[in-house]
Amino acid sequence: MAKKVFGFETREQAAEKPAVSKLPIDSTGAGKAMADFQEIPVGMLHACTLKGSSDYSKYGSLRQEQMVESIKQMGVLQPLIVRKSAVQMSKYEILAGERRWENAKAAGLKTVPCRIMNVDDKKASAIFHLTNLMNRDLTPTDKIYGWYNYYTQVKEVANPNEAVEGEVTKAMAQGQEDVASLVGGKTIALRTIQMYVKMHDLINPWLGRLDEKQTTMRIGYHIAFFPPEIQEELLGYKITETKIMWLKKVYEDVSEGRKWYDGIIADNFDRLGSAEEPKEDEKKPPVRMTKEEKERRRKTREQNLRFKQALPEITTTIWERLRPQDYDNAGSVIAEALELYYSQHNE
Repeated sequence: MAKKVFGFETREQAAEKPAVSKLPIDSTGAGKAMADFQEIPVGMLHACTLKGSSDYSKYGSLRQEQMVESIKQMGVLQPLIVRKSAVQMSKYEILAGERRWENAKAAGLKTVPCRIMNVDDKKASAIFHLTNLMNRDLTPTDKIYGWYNYYTQVKEVANPNEAVEGEVTKAMAQGQEDVASLVGGKTIALRTIQMYVKMHDLINPWLGRLDEKQTTMRIGYHIAFFPPEIQEELLGYKITETKIMWLKKVYEDVSEGRKWYDGIIADNFDRLGSAEEPKEDEKKPPVRMTKEEKERRRKTREQNLRFKQALPEITTTIWERLRPQDYDNAGSVIAEALELYYSQHNE
């Protein structure tokens, strides 16, 4: 039967079948046309095989539960980065997002959003390391092993006919920019990375102390310059940054007037647990101060408090901007910089 539509006579026709997508179908069986982004069944994914000695610490149980609950309510909001698996046919290898994958399985999801990339092993390894190092709150040991693995990987492909360190530096900077463009994240100063790489020479007990916050990263960095037997000896002593920097100068034979000898550590460092509280009858009577002395002490406490509040920013600035070769002269470098600043801002 003919119909009139807007004054034109038309004839009814059978509804056309939906057009078949002309995009290539995923040969591994995910069931959708291939594109950069795709929902992939959780059973068709497996963990990264290029971790080396870095698997990066997992989150605590409480945070894990919170993430699983969030996924139950809202799903996986940030796609995983994957590539076709080279070790398991018809599967994909996760380059970024392994925790999201595990939490999605725990939340009962059948599929997760993924971005499929066609990359070789070196690029895949870089994505795995950098997405963890730039976007997660990691232990010091995770950062040390992670940056060391990434650094050695980049160094292998640096052009041997040019300045190797310069090529490595450029490659590492570019790698961070590439990953940041994929998943976001804050890039890390190359000088900071060099410190992490050097701390790969620390023996395990010192790495454990870093993780337990029983020592600082800067002390760990200086200790990493000593051979294992000296590092082992230092475990029994109280270590401050000033004294370990002095000991490093002596060991490297750049200290004026001091030479290395057996027993130098025992002669110049206090043993752990050696300081004892004075007995009650040995304690000195309280000192009575004048008003002027009390005022000076009050001002000193105020200055100390202000300095303590500013210290994190000062430390970050020094950490990121001071060149490693200038660490031994840090005091004079900072003093000269302050003198120049105050000469220009004498108001």
